[in-house]
Amino acid sequence: MSMNPTSQTIIVTGATGFIGGHLVNLLLEKGFIVIALSRKTFKNNAPYKKNKIVWCTWENIRETIQKLDVIPHAVVHLATAYGRNNESFSSVEDANVVKPLKLLELCAKLGIKKFINTDSYFSKAEFDYQYMLPYIYTKKSFNNWGQLISENHPVKFLNMRLEHVYGPGDSGQKFIPFILDALVRNERKVECTDCKQKRDLVYIDDVISAYLTVIITPYENLESYAEFQVGTGKSIPLYTFIEHLKKHLNNKETEILYGSMPTRKNEILNSYAKNESLIALGWEAKHTYQRGIEKLVN
Repeated sequence: MSMNPTSQTIIVTGATGFIGGHLVNLLLEKGFIVIALSRKTFKNNAPYKKNKIVWCTWENIRETIQKLDVIPHAVVHLATAYGRNNESFSSVEDANVVKPLKLLELCAKLGIKKFINTDSYFSKAEFDYQYMLPYIYTKKSFNNWGQLISENHPVKFLNMRLEHVYGPGDSGQKFIPFILDALVRNERKVECTDCKQKRDLVYIDDVISAYLTVIITPYENLESYAEFQVGTGKSIPLYTFIEHLKKHLNNKETEILYGSMPTRKNEILNSYAKNESLIALGWEAKHTYQRGIEKLVN
């Protein structure tokens, strides 16, 4: 398929989320038409550039595609349920397996050639992480379905395995926004684990450029199933990131109580992206953690 972005339509699930919001704006800037899929219907006066965005729900995606009379170039699947806030197991299964599986089957029927899935370092095969197990189980399950369907249909299943993503607009429930908020407010004390666990901290701009790279890579240059690990390829202890953030904010008031909280069972001690396959497509991470902190704070 030729890649003239002005003629390309991309379906994005989870379009109102942290990564989804950044990605939708990038796609619109590049001239793509975006079918933004959300759990509820939005009008085109949502906080995005509104000239080439069509909102729909999981229930009317097929009808929306038919009305537009276009075969989208790709699906980027970002919507997810983490199993927090007392979500039932069945609702996590529905959000992370049933709904996207129906969408993947629709891709196979309609001739949509790329299904770009979103996964996490949490569910790497070499880890036995015990936190958010409903999320991990369902993400592994859907990845297996993706491999099976891509082996039997022309739709290519491309699994984006994200490392520790951070940047503006992220949920306050997550670790880095929580720490940033505490430091900005000059809280006296903040309880943490020892924060010796090492993470590949990847800035949001590099993450969405990775998605764009896979979107514009010619169909014939991709395997039927492929995994792309999205990160800088280097990991640092979380305390190194925290201390640099604290220094950049010139915060001399807040005491970080390292080791005051226990680490989780089977904690992941070190994770980083093996990103060679993504680099081979022409992508590169442009943000060190120092540069990422500077942009985050500014």
